[in-house]
Amino acid sequence: MKIEDIVNIKKNFLEEKIEETIEETRKELEGLTTETTCFIYSSVVGENLRRKHIANKIESTTEYDYPYIHQFNTVFKNDEEFYLIDLTYPQFHCNKFEELLEKGYMLVDEEKFNEYLDVVGNVNRVKRSR
Repeated sequence: MKIEDIVNIKKNFLEEKIEETIEETRKELEGLTTETTCFIYSSVVGENLRRKHIANKIESTTEYDYPYIHQFNTVFKNDEEFYLIDLTYPQFHCNKFEELLEKGYMLVDEEKFNEYLDVVGNVNRVKRSR
């Protein structure tokens, strides 16, 4: 038996449950800025997903050796893809991931995930001009 058969057994409804969770979280935290509040948002998203029996992980850019600390949630879909949930992504003022800006989540593979980390994990790096 594969792990994806055990984790998030009701995967047919996974995206729907993520969308419900995002809506609930936004209502709960209504009025709270998205600037520097990733610890709060990711904790509330994580708890709301757990209540729906959706396995998720709160991740941090520090786990991937990035200089800027940022937290977000991931939900396993299969061996190659997972959902990335980040309701505070707008604070980075980057239009690279329109779906993430619009919906608060997106389906990613390893390559897209690394592109996301480069945006949120390198915020404080000073770019030197030549």
